[in-house]
Parts: sequence; structure tokens; C-alpha cells
Amino acid sequence: MRVAAVDLGTNTTRLLVADVVDGRLEPVVRREAITRLGESVDRRRVLLPTSIARVRNVLVDYRRKAERLGAERVLAVGTSAVRDAENGEAAVDCPIDETPSSRRSSPVSCGRVSMSTSFATKASA
Repeated sequence: MRVAAVDLGTNTTRLLVADVVDGRLEPVVRREAITRLGESVDRRRVLLPTSIARVRNVLVDYRRKAERLGAERVLAVGTSAVRDAENGEAAVDCPIDETPSSRRSSPVSCGRVSMSTSFATKASA
């Protein structure tokens, strides 16, 4: 089975697409982008709209990459910046689940490190 994971880090957003073989991950693709999601979060306690926009743009690209590579499941998790921000849910409500209506039941989830929740389609692919 091919899976994908997205790490919404404080400074970097990472993608790993891997095959699960005998309970082990065999990486197929790794990507990372400097998105600075946590810019000013320590001082302001909120994620800035520009930071969220940078992450969302990268997530759209990552979602497309994972889909092209045939990932059957995608999990996106947010780390420190998402947990610390009062509006952390804004980053968790991510567009990685932009799938055509015919694939709405696709097993994609997004959540904080301590939880994983399903989320609805935000836009068409």
C-alpha cells in the first residue's frame, strides 16, 4: 500500500510518500518547503494569514503529488505552531483533501500531532 504523510512544522512543511511493505516504510518521494507557519506565533499566539496561505499553497501541490503517485491514504499533522496558536485550527483545516466529488470518500485526514480528524473537501481539484 502506498501512503503519504505531511508534517506542518513551525518553519518547514514536509511530504513523505512511501510504500508500506511488511510493516516498514520504503520512501518513494520526500519534499520539503520553507513555509514559516510559526512566524510570530510565540509573540502573537496566532498564525498569520500570510503564513497560512504559504502552507495552503504547498499543501495543494503536495496533495497533487501524492495523488499522482497513487497514495491510498494521506495524513497531515501539525506540530508546535499549530498547537500553540489560538487559531491553530485554521492551519489544520487544510486543502490537502481537494479531491473530485467522485473521490470524496478518499481516506485523507488532517489533524494536530495529538489527534487525527477527517475534514471536508474545500475546493475542487
